Amino acid sequence: MESIQAVLIVAGESPSVLELADGKLDGHVKQRNPIGSTRLNGEPLTENFVIVELPFNSDDDVSALESTEKWLTRNRDALLECDANKTLEFYTYLESNIGSRILTIPSSLIQIAADLNLNVANQAIRVLTGDEYAGLKR
Repeated sequence: MESIQAVLIVAGESPSVLELADGKLDGHVKQRNPIGSTRLNGEPLTENFVIVELPFNSDDDVSALESTEKWLTRNRDALLECDANKTLEFYTYLESNIGSRILTIPSSLIQIAADLNLNVANQAIRVLTGDEYAGLKR
């Protein structure tokens, strides 16, 4: 299992949002939804919406955060040109025997994110064992 994952979530009315998913950023495009496309609940989107997974594989937090800083620096111009709400979101995985986990985001990464007008978020995700998952299904 990866230590952490990072994704960029961008939403806004500007066409520049969709351009990020059309080759302006390196990474895996997980979603690209233009204005008017349908949400899961059937309502149309009122903003363009893009999710891009940052392209790194890392077994430790420090390497993952360093890779994130390099990615932000490499993609700086495209991110600055995009007029939208931008969030850099980290997914932190908790195995079943771990009660909590701290992700310390370096101030250098926070400074880069601030310069790019990016919000930074962390989402902890519990990874269930097969027995735990089966117990939930009962």
